[in-house]
Amino acid sequence: MQRRSGFAKVQNLSFGVGDSLASRKVLQELRRGACVWILGVQYEFPVIDEEWMDNCVESSFRIDHGENTNDEDTSQEAACEPGDVGNTAQAWAEVCEKLFWDVKSRIWIMYRQNFEPLGKNGMESDVGWGCTLRSGQMMLAQTLCFLRLGRDWRLHHMPSQETCNEAEHEDEMMLNFTQEVLEILEMFFDSSNDQSLFSLHQIFKRTAQAPTLHGRPGQWLGPAAVSQLLADALNSCEDLGIRGCVLSDMGGGAPTLSSKALSRHAVQRNFQTVGSSACEKAGTDGGTFTPILIFIPLVLGIEELNKAYIPQLQAALTWKWTVGIVGGTGGSSVYVVGTSHTGAPIIMDPHTVKKAAVGYEDLLSFFGADARILDWMELDPSLCLGFLCQHQDDLEQFCRCFSDLQGEFPHAPLVYVCEDQTLQTDHEPRMHQSASTVSFDGSSPRVPLAAEDEEWQLL
Repeated sequence: MQRRSGFAKVQNLSFGVGDSLASRKVLQELRRGACVWILGVQYEFPVIDEEWMDNCVESSFRIDHGENTNDEDTSQEAACEPGDVGNTAQAWAEVCEKLFWDVKSRIWIMYRQNFEPLGKNGMESDVGWGCTLRSGQMMLAQTLCFLRLGRDWRLHHMPSQETCNEAEHEDEMMLNFTQEVLEILEMFFDSSNDQSLFSLHQIFKRTAQAPTLHGRPGQWLGPAAVSQLLADALNSCEDLGIRGCVLSDMGGGAPTLSSKALSRHAVQRNFQTVGSSACEKAGTDGGTFTPILIFIPLVLGIEELNKAYIPQLQAALTWKWTVGIVGGTGGSSVYVVGTSHTGAPIIMDPHTVKKAAVGYEDLLSFFGADARILDWMELDPSLCLGFLCQHQDDLEQFCRCFSDLQGEFPHAPLVYVCEDQTLQTDHEPRMHQSASTVSFDGSSPRVPLAAEDEEWQLL
Protein backbone atom coordinates (compact mmCIF):
# COMPACT_ATOMS: atom_id res chain seq x y z
CA MET A 1 0.00 0.00 0.00
CA GLN A 2 1.30 3.46 -0.83
CA ARG A 3 2.30 5.61 2.10
CA ARG A 4 -0.45 7.83 3.46
CA SER A 5 0.09 11.54 3.05
CA GLY A 6 1.15 12.43 6.56
CA PHE A 7 -2.23 13.34 8.07
CA ALA A 8 -1.83 10.90 10.94
CA LYS A 9 1.55 12.42 11.73
CA VAL A 10 0.28 16.01 11.77
CA GLN A 11 -2.62 15.21 14.09
CA ASN A 12 -0.45 16.08 17.09
CA LEU A 13 0.82 19.32 15.55
CA SER A 14 -1.56 21.71 17.25
CA PHE A 15 -1.71 25.32 16.08
CA GLY A 16 -3.59 26.97 18.94
CA VAL A 17 -5.88 25.63 21.59
CA GLY A 18 -8.21 23.27 19.75
CA ASP A 19 -6.77 24.21 16.36
CA SER A 20 -4.82 21.18 15.19
CA LEU A 21 -3.19 21.36 11.80
CA ALA A 22 -5.25 18.28 10.96
CA SER A 23 -8.51 19.85 12.11
CA ARG A 24 -11.14 20.54 9.51
CA LYS A 25 -10.89 24.28 10.12
CA VAL A 26 -7.15 24.63 9.57
CA LEU A 27 -6.95 22.05 6.78
CA GLN A 28 -9.64 23.90 4.86
CA GLU A 29 -7.73 27.15 5.25
CA LEU A 30 -4.46 25.56 4.16
CA ARG A 31 -6.29 24.05 1.19
CA ARG A 32 -6.90 27.53 -0.20
CA GLY A 33 -3.26 28.14 -1.00
CA ALA A 34 -1.98 29.32 2.37
CA CYS A 35 1.61 30.09 3.36
CA VAL A 36 3.35 29.22 6.66
CA TRP A 37 6.80 30.40 7.78
CA ILE A 38 9.03 28.55 10.26
CA LEU A 39 12.32 30.27 11.16
CA GLY A 40 12.93 31.73 7.73
CA VAL A 41 11.65 28.74 5.72
CA GLN A 42 8.46 29.09 3.69
CA TYR A 43 5.86 26.33 3.36
CA GLU A 44 3.46 27.21 0.57
CA PHE A 45 0.35 25.08 0.26
CA PRO A 46 -1.27 24.80 -3.20
CA VAL A 47 -5.02 24.88 -3.71
CA ILE A 48 -6.40 21.35 -3.75
CA ASP A 49 -9.69 19.61 -4.50
CA GLU A 50 -12.32 20.05 -1.75
CA GLU A 51 -13.74 16.52 -2.09
CA TRP A 52 -10.29 14.97 -1.78
CA MET A 53 -9.65 17.06 1.34
CA ASP A 54 -12.92 16.02 2.96
CA ASN A 55 -12.18 12.33 2.36
CA CYS A 56 -8.67 12.63 3.78
CA VAL A 57 -9.79 14.57 6.84
CA GLU A 58 -12.52 12.05 7.64
CA SER A 59 -10.17 9.10 7.14
CA SER A 60 -7.41 10.75 9.17
CA PHE A 61 -9.65 11.43 12.15
CA ARG A 62 -10.87 7.83 12.32
CA ILE A 63 -7.39 6.36 12.10
CA ASP A 64 -5.65 8.88 14.35
CA HIS A 65 -8.26 8.49 17.07
CA GLY A 66 -7.91 4.72 17.06
CA GLU A 67 -11.33 3.96 15.67
CA ASN A 68 -11.91 0.57 14.10
CA THR A 69 -11.93 0.50 10.34
CA ASN A 70 -13.56 -2.05 8.06
CA ASP A 71 -13.04 -2.78 4.41
CA GLU A 72 -15.28 0.11 3.43
CA ASP A 73 -13.19 2.48 5.53
CA THR A 74 -10.03 1.18 3.95
CA SER A 75 -11.49 1.81 0.54
CA GLN A 76 -12.39 5.35 1.53
CA GLU A 77 -8.85 5.89 2.84
CA ALA A 78 -7.47 4.65 -0.46
CA ALA A 79 -9.74 7.09 -2.25
CA CYS A 80 -7.86 9.99 -0.65
CA GLU A 81 -4.43 8.83 -1.73
CA PRO A 82 -2.66 11.81 -3.33
CA GLY A 83 -1.73 9.82 -6.41
CA ASP A 84 -5.41 9.35 -7.27
CA VAL A 85 -6.14 13.06 -7.57
CA GLY A 86 -3.06 14.35 -9.30
CA ASN A 87 0.15 16.17 -8.65
CA THR A 88 -1.43 19.10 -6.81
CA ALA A 89 -2.76 16.96 -3.98
CA GLN A 90 0.54 15.09 -3.83
CA ALA A 91 2.39 18.39 -3.50
CA TRP A 92 0.00 19.57 -0.78
CA ALA A 93 0.58 16.41 1.24
CA GLU A 94 4.35 16.71 0.89
CA VAL A 95 4.33 20.31 2.09
CA CYS A 96 2.17 19.28 5.05
CA GLU A 97 4.61 16.55 6.06
CA LYS A 98 7.68 18.77 5.62
CA LEU A 99 6.11 21.41 7.85
CA PHE A 100 5.36 18.78 10.47
CA TRP A 101 8.94 17.50 10.63
CA ASP A 102 10.39 20.99 10.68
CA VAL A 103 8.35 21.96 13.73
CA LYS A 104 8.91 18.63 15.47
CA SER A 105 12.67 18.98 14.90
CA ARG A 106 12.90 22.30 16.73
CA ILE A 107 14.56 21.89 20.12
CA TRP A 108 11.95 22.31 22.85
CA ILE A 109 13.10 23.39 26.31
CA MET A 110 10.60 23.65 29.11
CA TYR A 111 10.24 23.79 32.88
CA ARG A 112 12.21 21.08 34.67
CA GLN A 113 12.00 19.68 38.16
CA ASN A 114 14.08 17.52 40.48
CA PHE A 115 17.40 18.82 39.21
CA GLU A 116 20.40 19.28 41.48
CA PRO A 117 19.96 22.16 43.98
CA LEU A 118 20.35 25.58 42.42
CA GLY A 119 21.56 28.69 44.23
CA LYS A 120 21.72 29.45 47.93
CA ASN A 121 18.11 28.40 48.47
CA GLY A 122 18.71 25.01 46.87
CA MET A 123 15.90 25.32 44.32
CA GLU A 124 15.20 22.08 42.46
CA SER A 125 12.72 23.42 39.90
CA ASP A 126 12.26 26.55 37.79
CA VAL A 127 8.47 26.23 37.58
CA GLY A 128 6.84 29.64 37.86
CA TRP A 129 9.91 31.78 37.25
CA GLY A 130 12.17 30.28 34.57
CA CYS A 131 10.01 30.49 31.44
CA THR A 132 11.87 33.40 29.84
CA LEU A 133 15.18 31.67 30.42
CA ARG A 134 13.76 28.51 28.83
CA SER A 135 12.54 30.50 25.81
CA GLY A 136 15.99 32.05 25.52
CA GLN A 137 17.58 28.64 25.75
CA MET A 138 15.37 27.50 22.85
CA MET A 139 16.57 30.42 20.74
CA LEU A 140 20.19 29.63 21.57
CA ALA A 141 19.69 25.91 20.91
CA GLN A 142 18.21 26.58 17.43
CA THR A 143 21.16 28.87 16.72
CA LEU A 144 23.71 26.19 17.55
CA CYS A 145 21.70 23.65 15.58
CA PHE A 146 21.66 25.87 12.48
CA LEU A 147 25.35 26.66 12.86
CA ARG A 148 26.61 23.11 13.32
CA LEU A 149 23.98 20.97 11.61
CA GLY A 150 22.47 23.30 9.03
CA ARG A 151 18.90 24.51 8.64
CA ASP A 152 17.83 21.26 6.93
CA TRP A 153 18.60 18.96 9.87
CA ARG A 154 15.60 16.91 11.00
CA LEU A 155 14.99 14.73 14.04
CA HIS A 156 14.42 11.58 11.99
CA HIS A 157 16.05 10.00 8.99
CA MET A 158 13.12 9.81 6.60
CA PRO A 159 12.83 6.44 4.84
CA SER A 160 12.94 6.34 1.07
CA GLN A 161 9.73 6.18 -0.97
CA GLU A 162 10.64 2.63 -2.02
CA THR A 163 10.89 1.58 1.61
CA CYS A 164 7.59 3.26 2.45
CA ASN A 165 5.80 1.20 -0.16
CA GLU A 166 6.08 -1.69 2.27
CA ALA A 167 3.51 -1.41 5.05
CA GLU A 168 5.79 -2.94 7.68
CA HIS A 169 8.19 0.01 7.28
CA GLU A 170 5.49 2.64 7.73
CA ASP A 171 6.83 3.92 11.07
CA GLU A 172 10.43 2.85 10.60
CA MET A 173 12.33 6.10 11.09
CA MET A 174 15.71 6.31 12.75
CA LEU A 175 16.52 9.06 15.21
CA ASN A 176 19.03 11.40 13.63
CA PHE A 177 21.21 11.81 16.74
CA THR A 178 24.72 12.41 15.46
CA GLN A 179 27.58 13.23 17.80
CA GLU A 180 27.12 16.94 17.12
CA VAL A 181 23.43 16.71 18.06
CA LEU A 182 24.35 15.01 21.32
CA GLU A 183 26.91 17.69 22.09
CA ILE A 184 24.39 20.49 21.48
CA LEU A 185 21.71 18.92 23.68
CA GLU A 186 24.22 18.20 26.42
CA MET A 187 24.90 21.94 26.66
CA PHE A 188 21.33 22.34 27.95
CA PHE A 189 21.24 19.47 30.45
CA ASP A 190 20.03 20.54 33.91
CA SER A 191 23.42 20.11 35.48
CA SER A 192 26.31 22.08 36.88
CA ASN A 193 28.77 20.00 34.81
CA ASP A 194 31.16 21.97 32.65
CA GLN A 195 29.71 20.33 29.53
CA SER A 196 26.29 21.85 30.28
CA LEU A 197 27.44 25.28 29.17
CA PHE A 198 23.99 26.88 29.03
CA SER A 199 22.20 25.19 31.90
CA LEU A 200 20.52 27.36 34.52
CA HIS A 201 23.25 26.22 36.92
CA GLN A 202 26.02 27.57 34.70
CA ILE A 203 24.13 30.77 33.86
CA PHE A 204 23.52 31.65 37.50
CA LYS A 205 27.05 30.66 38.40
CA ARG A 206 28.22 33.48 36.12
CA THR A 207 25.71 35.99 37.52
CA ALA A 208 27.01 35.29 41.02
CA GLN A 209 30.52 36.15 39.83
CA ALA A 210 29.58 39.24 37.82
CA PRO A 211 27.81 42.13 39.63
CA THR A 212 26.77 43.73 36.32
CA LEU A 213 24.72 40.69 35.32
CA HIS A 214 21.23 40.63 36.78
CA GLY A 215 19.37 37.48 37.71
CA ARG A 216 19.21 35.10 40.59
CA PRO A 217 17.52 31.68 40.96
CA GLY A 218 13.83 32.15 41.67
CA GLN A 219 13.72 35.59 40.03
CA TRP A 220 11.56 36.05 36.93
CA LEU A 221 13.52 37.78 34.17
CA GLY A 222 12.41 39.70 31.12
CA PRO A 223 13.67 39.22 27.55
CA ALA A 224 16.26 42.02 27.81
CA ALA A 225 17.89 40.56 30.92
CA VAL A 226 17.88 37.06 29.44
CA SER A 227 19.54 38.30 26.24
CA GLN A 228 22.39 39.76 28.31
CA LEU A 229 22.84 36.51 30.22
CA LEU A 230 22.90 34.38 27.07
CA ALA A 231 25.27 36.71 25.22
CA ASP A 232 27.61 36.62 28.20
CA ALA A 233 27.39 32.83 28.29
CA LEU A 234 28.27 32.60 24.58
CA ASN A 235 31.23 34.94 24.92
CA SER A 236 32.53 32.91 27.83
CA CYS A 237 32.90 29.88 25.55
CA GLU A 238 35.32 30.93 22.83
CA ASP A 239 35.85 27.42 21.50
CA LEU A 240 32.23 27.27 20.27
CA GLY A 241 33.10 29.44 17.30
CA ILE A 242 30.24 31.91 17.82
CA ARG A 243 29.92 35.23 19.59
CA GLY A 244 26.91 36.99 21.04
CA CYS A 245 26.04 40.65 21.23
CA VAL A 246 23.08 42.64 22.49
CA LEU A 247 21.89 45.56 20.39
CA SER A 248 19.96 47.82 22.73
CA ASP A 249 19.14 51.37 23.69
CA MET A 250 19.09 52.26 27.37
CA GLY A 251 16.24 54.70 26.84
CA GLY A 252 14.01 51.95 25.48
CA GLY A 253 13.97 53.39 21.97
CA ALA A 254 14.97 51.84 18.69
CA PRO A 255 18.67 50.90 18.84
CA THR A 256 21.15 51.77 16.11
CA LEU A 257 22.51 49.02 13.86
CA SER A 258 25.90 49.34 12.16
CA SER A 259 27.33 46.48 10.13
CA LYS A 260 30.85 47.89 10.48
CA ALA A 261 30.63 48.06 14.26
CA LEU A 262 29.22 44.52 14.41
CA SER A 263 31.95 43.32 12.05
CA ARG A 264 34.63 44.63 14.38
CA HIS A 265 33.03 42.62 17.15
CA ALA A 266 32.75 39.48 15.03
CA VAL A 267 36.24 39.60 13.53
CA GLN A 268 38.72 38.08 15.95
CA ARG A 269 42.31 37.43 14.96
CA ASN A 270 43.54 33.98 15.97
CA PHE A 271 40.09 33.11 17.30
CA GLN A 272 39.80 29.35 17.59
CA THR A 273 36.62 27.90 16.12
CA VAL A 274 35.06 24.46 16.27
CA GLY A 275 32.72 23.08 13.62
CA SER A 276 32.15 26.37 11.81
CA SER A 277 34.96 26.59 9.26
CA ALA A 278 32.47 26.23 6.42
CA CYS A 279 30.80 29.50 7.33
CA GLU A 280 33.90 31.60 7.98
CA LYS A 281 35.07 34.31 5.62
CA ALA A 282 37.70 36.98 5.86
CA GLY A 283 36.52 39.98 7.83
CA THR A 284 36.89 43.62 6.95
CA ASP A 285 40.19 44.01 8.81
CA GLY A 286 41.77 40.85 7.45
CA GLY A 287 40.86 38.73 10.45
CA THR A 288 38.51 35.76 10.56
CA PHE A 289 34.82 36.49 10.78
CA THR A 290 33.27 34.56 13.65
CA PRO A 291 29.54 33.80 13.41
CA ILE A 292 27.57 36.17 15.61
CA LEU A 293 24.22 35.83 17.35
CA ILE A 294 22.58 39.26 17.55
CA PHE A 295 20.03 39.82 20.31
CA ILE A 296 17.74 42.83 19.84
CA PRO A 297 15.60 43.41 22.96
CA LEU A 298 12.81 45.90 22.32
CA VAL A 299 9.83 47.45 24.06
CA LEU A 300 7.20 47.98 21.37
CA GLY A 301 4.40 49.52 23.35
CA ILE A 302 3.31 50.50 26.84
CA GLU A 303 0.52 48.23 28.00
CA GLU A 304 0.14 46.31 24.75
CA LEU A 305 2.02 45.73 21.51
CA ASN A 306 1.85 48.71 19.17
CA LYS A 307 0.18 47.45 16.00
CA ALA A 308 2.52 49.57 13.88
CA TYR A 309 5.33 47.08 14.58
CA ILE A 310 3.47 43.89 13.63
CA PRO A 311 4.28 43.96 9.88
CA GLN A 312 7.96 44.42 10.71
CA LEU A 313 7.97 41.49 13.12
CA GLN A 314 6.25 39.36 10.50
CA ALA A 315 8.86 40.34 7.92
CA ALA A 316 11.78 39.63 10.27
CA LEU A 317 10.51 36.08 10.87
CA THR A 318 10.80 35.37 7.13
CA TRP A 319 14.49 36.31 6.91
CA LYS A 320 17.00 33.51 6.60
CA TRP A 321 18.99 34.87 9.56
CA THR A 322 16.13 34.70 12.07
CA VAL A 323 16.32 32.39 15.06
CA GLY A 324 12.98 33.52 16.43
CA ILE A 325 11.65 35.89 19.06
CA VAL A 326 11.63 35.55 22.83
CA GLY A 327 8.31 37.08 23.77
CA GLY A 328 5.60 36.75 26.33
CA THR A 329 1.89 36.77 26.94
CA GLY A 330 0.17 37.60 30.18
CA GLY A 331 3.42 37.56 32.17
CA SER A 332 4.44 34.19 30.70
CA SER A 333 7.20 33.81 28.13
CA VAL A 334 6.88 32.02 24.79
CA TYR A 335 9.26 31.41 21.89
CA VAL A 336 7.98 32.66 18.53
CA VAL A 337 9.22 30.50 15.64
CA GLY A 338 7.21 31.73 12.67
CA THR A 339 3.94 32.97 11.24
CA SER A 340 0.82 31.02 10.35
CA HIS A 341 -1.34 31.10 7.24
CA THR A 342 -3.10 34.16 8.71
CA GLY A 343 0.15 35.96 9.62
CA ALA A 344 -0.32 35.26 13.33
CA PRO A 345 2.69 34.17 15.41
CA ILE A 346 3.45 30.47 15.81
CA ILE A 347 4.90 29.81 19.25
CA MET A 348 6.56 27.07 21.26
CA ASP A 349 5.51 27.16 24.90
CA PRO A 350 7.93 26.28 27.73
CA HIS A 351 5.11 25.92 30.27
CA THR A 352 5.24 22.15 30.43
CA VAL A 353 6.91 20.45 33.39
CA LYS A 354 9.22 17.48 32.87
CA LYS A 355 11.83 15.83 35.01
CA ALA A 356 15.35 17.18 34.77
CA ALA A 357 17.31 16.25 31.67
CA VAL A 358 20.61 14.91 32.92
CA GLY A 359 21.65 12.17 30.49
CA TYR A 360 21.32 10.72 27.03
CA GLU A 361 18.21 8.81 28.09
CA ASP A 362 16.46 12.21 28.25
CA LEU A 363 17.28 13.32 24.70
CA LEU A 364 13.78 12.83 23.31
CA SER A 365 12.36 15.13 25.99
CA PHE A 366 13.86 18.00 23.97
CA PHE A 367 11.48 17.37 21.07
CA GLY A 368 7.77 17.06 20.36
CA ALA A 369 6.69 20.65 21.02
CA ASP A 370 3.03 21.50 20.63
CA ALA A 371 3.26 24.49 18.26
CA ARG A 372 0.37 26.90 18.68
CA ILE A 373 -1.00 30.03 17.10
CA LEU A 374 -1.51 33.24 19.07
CA ASP A 375 -2.79 36.64 18.12
CA TRP A 376 -0.09 39.30 17.89
CA MET A 377 -2.01 41.44 20.35
CA GLU A 378 -1.74 38.65 22.92
CA LEU A 379 2.03 39.15 23.01
CA ASP A 380 3.63 41.44 25.56
CA PRO A 381 5.34 44.54 24.06
CA SER A 382 8.62 43.53 25.68
CA LEU A 383 10.40 41.00 23.48
CA CYS A 384 13.76 40.06 22.01
CA LEU A 385 14.57 39.27 18.38
CA GLY A 386 17.43 36.94 17.51
CA PHE A 387 19.47 36.72 14.30
CA LEU A 388 22.41 34.52 13.31
CA CYS A 389 24.93 35.96 10.84
CA GLN A 390 27.43 33.29 9.87
CA HIS A 391 29.74 35.37 7.66
CA GLN A 392 30.40 38.91 6.51
CA ASP A 393 28.01 38.72 3.54
CA ASP A 394 25.26 37.56 5.89
CA LEU A 395 25.82 40.55 8.14
CA GLU A 396 25.78 43.07 5.30
CA GLN A 397 22.62 41.60 3.77
CA PHE A 398 21.00 41.49 7.20
CA CYS A 399 21.69 45.19 7.74
CA ARG A 400 20.37 46.02 4.28
CA CYS A 401 17.11 44.23 5.07
CA PHE A 402 16.70 46.30 8.23
CA SER A 403 17.56 49.42 6.23
CA ASP A 404 14.82 48.56 3.73
CA LEU A 405 12.42 47.93 6.61
CA GLN A 406 13.29 51.31 8.09
CA GLY A 407 12.58 52.92 4.72
CA GLU A 408 9.18 51.25 4.60
CA PHE A 409 8.30 52.18 8.20
CA PRO A 410 10.22 55.44 8.83
CA HIS A 411 8.01 56.63 11.67
CA ALA A 412 8.33 53.52 13.83
CA PRO A 413 11.35 51.40 12.82
CA LEU A 414 12.44 48.43 14.90
CA VAL A 415 16.04 49.65 14.61
CA TYR A 416 17.87 52.55 12.99
CA VAL A 417 20.51 51.54 10.46
CA CYS A 418 23.47 53.87 10.31
CA GLU A 419 26.79 53.38 8.52
CA ASP A 420 28.15 56.90 9.03
CA GLN A 421 31.82 56.66 9.87
CA THR A 422 31.57 59.41 12.48
CA LEU A 423 29.02 57.41 14.43
CA GLN A 424 31.04 54.24 14.54
CA THR A 425 33.38 55.61 17.20
CA ASP A 426 30.40 56.37 19.43
CA HIS A 427 29.02 52.91 18.78
CA GLU A 428 32.14 50.89 19.22
CA PRO A 429 31.01 47.77 21.12
CA ARG A 430 31.29 48.61 24.80
CA MET A 431 32.44 45.75 26.98
CA HIS A 432 30.59 45.20 30.22
CA GLN A 433 32.70 44.47 33.24
CA SER A 434 31.40 40.91 33.44
CA ALA A 435 33.08 39.23 30.46
CA SER A 436 32.39 40.28 26.92
CA THR A 437 28.69 40.87 26.54
CA VAL A 438 28.35 43.65 24.02
CA SER A 439 25.77 46.39 24.15
CA PHE A 440 25.29 49.34 21.87
CA ASP A 441 23.60 51.66 24.31
CA GLY A 442 23.66 54.99 26.01
CA SER A 443 24.52 57.22 23.08
CA SER A 444 22.23 55.90 20.34
CA PRO A 445 21.36 58.80 18.04
CA ARG A 446 17.70 59.66 17.78
CA VAL A 447 16.16 60.55 14.46
CA PRO A 448 14.41 63.92 15.05
CA LEU A 449 10.67 63.83 14.64
CA ALA A 450 9.17 66.26 12.18
CA ALA A 451 6.21 68.33 13.30
CA GLU A 452 3.78 66.15 11.43
CA ASP A 453 5.21 63.04 13.10
CA GLU A 454 4.68 64.11 16.71
CA GLU A 455 1.94 61.56 17.27
CA TRP A 456 4.57 58.78 17.11
CA GLN A 457 6.15 57.99 20.42
CA LEU A 458 9.60 56.45 20.69
CA LEU A 459 9.35 53.78 23.33
